Amino acid sequence: MDFAFLRQGMAATCLLVSTGILAAPKTLETADSARHAAYERVKISPNGEYLAVSVPIDESTGLAVIRLEDMAVTASVRLGHQEHVGNFWWTSPDRVLISQSRSGGRRGNLRSTGELSAINADGTGSRYLFGYRGEDQTGSHLRKASKLRASATVIDPLADEPNWALIAVNFWDTGADNGYASIERINVKSGFRAKLTTSPLDGWPRYLADHTGELRYVSGEDQNLKHRMYYRTADAEQWAELQTEGIRDPYPLAMSRDGSRAYLGMRNESGLQCLFEHRNEDNSFHQLSCDPRSDLRELIMSFDGKRAIAASFHKPSRPVALLKSGHPDEATLKAIIQGFAGHQVDVVSATRDGRHLVLEVSSDQNPGDFYLFDTQKRSAAYLISARAWIDPQTQAKRQPFELRGKDGVALQGFLTLPPRKPARQLPTVVMPHGGPIDIRDDWRWEPLPQFLAHHGYAVVQVNFRGSSGYGRPFRELGFQAWGTGMIDDITAATRWAIQQGVTDPQRICIAGASYGGYAALMSAIREPDLYRCVSGFVGIYDLEGIGDDTNNRDSVRWSTLEREQIGDAVTRRLQAPMRQLDKLKAPMLIVHGGLDRRAPIRHAKDLREALEKRDHPHQWLVKNTEGHGFYRTENRVLYYNTLLDFIGRHIGKAPPP
Repeated sequence: MDFAFLRQGMAATCLLVSTGILAAPKTLETADSARHAAYERVKISPNGEYLAVSVPIDESTGLAVIRLEDMAVTASVRLGHQEHVGNFWWTSPDRVLISQSRSGGRRGNLRSTGELSAINADGTGSRYLFGYRGEDQTGSHLRKASKLRASATVIDPLADEPNWALIAVNFWDTGADNGYASIERINVKSGFRAKLTTSPLDGWPRYLADHTGELRYVSGEDQNLKHRMYYRTADAEQWAELQTEGIRDPYPLAMSRDGSRAYLGMRNESGLQCLFEHRNEDNSFHQLSCDPRSDLRELIMSFDGKRAIAASFHKPSRPVALLKSGHPDEATLKAIIQGFAGHQVDVVSATRDGRHLVLEVSSDQNPGDFYLFDTQKRSAAYLISARAWIDPQTQAKRQPFELRGKDGVALQGFLTLPPRKPARQLPTVVMPHGGPIDIRDDWRWEPLPQFLAHHGYAVVQVNFRGSSGYGRPFRELGFQAWGTGMIDDITAATRWAIQQGVTDPQRICIAGASYGGYAALMSAIREPDLYRCVSGFVGIYDLEGIGDDTNNRDSVRWSTLEREQIGDAVTRRLQAPMRQLDKLKAPMLIVHGGLDRRAPIRHAKDLREALEKRDHPHQWLVKNTEGHGFYRTENRVLYYNTLLDFIGRHIGKAPPP
């Protein structure tokens, strides 16, 4: 594939940034909001010669390899329609291993196909290594391999062995939960595989290997959703189950270079995820870092990957807590963070010696810029931007807020206000997130809230009970509370905005996607006089048949999860909005994708039919070629404009700031 457009775009972006010409329009246009990021993951090669970058193209995602010396594209991979480069790893200074995914809908809902391929940095040696399509794979210039009905998960790219990677292989014909994975090495040039062992846990657990490629930790849930973790020392053949006292749900993050200790995320006695160290020599645990209110977000290793130096937590600006290990990289990391004050800084990639880093710098107003940082010179050079057409200085701020729920539970959320406009008596859109369990709204640039704020609306988002990042007790408060406690929390956030004087109580709409679509409709049913309009995007509206909507309906895990988190048949019937539509007053916008597999189109069709029988005002927008969300830019533009018009007709078109 010719990536000439990529070379031209990067050159233009770098020129405009350096000359200060680049500027976004003062009002965020629909197309600018709806466009996908130009670049996503960025990883530097082990010797610092190349960058590998994933690039959205039409309805797929490709990969480009860029030589840093002259920013020339030296290799590229483009897959078929709605096929995506899911993740990728440098296995040597000149070879990239690629995992593949499929969308059938918005990029946030990619499904791994379990396939692996690889390509050299100079564009040679492309090969399809592993997967179910094998010789039949189309839409790619990769050399083919034999078919295998299985999925591969990359455990470790094995930096010390350039021709090999460590993978877990789940065979498809071994039951609903895919049996026990075969742990294997795969040659990244030929595709030859050699089995090493078998996972002690079935399904799709998390794995951690030491630097020699020996699998040391396996963590996941059994079929009864009980969390288990197994480990073995370097000289042991048998797995031992990790036993802990007072701490739960361990999962592996990284190992020290010498293999003597592992860094784990685990829940303390309060149910919060903290950073622990497990020492192999005496099987002891030591807490390294913990936050009194938030779960662990990320472990940060020294730049050469040998030692833990910091941790970040799920707090609004995601601050970094240094571990005071004495490692010199801690001082460098602190200097980097101070240099990008007011931003979230993530070290997304590093050369093997730790000298050169790729930093992603982002904030609530900045969608993300990538920099190359030299740790010896302590200097940063701009590389590319995820969305160069967005000017951060024109974007709305995303302000954190706190409140108490109806039953006194502490809640956090975000308020996005129109830039350069008084925050008083504004028309407001409440936006519950999807999931609902283990998902959260975070402090980051988000296109739809920004778009609405730029058209004069305040946007309220709350992390209702069940959201991730606040500990296990808060998570479990969301169990079987889809239509009760979660809705109460959303209502509490709406009334908080009114009490603050930000929101005009006569001009409020509610809009959400997936579970957020359910929550929007259920909120308008339970609070019929609070909302003037409601919008559901790829929503789930019938809880009684939700178990039939998943490809895993025969899975023991799914049955247990459904019973635990959603409830039994009686609970689902009581919390189904389809059974309570007579209470609904607000007109509704129904938006859906005809190919949606997560929330099938029947949800939208049944809701439309029920509203038509009641002669209830509603609007309908369906795109038959889209899935669980709209991926095509023109369809996203249509959705944004339709939503904006729908909201404007019911709570007034707010003058732009």
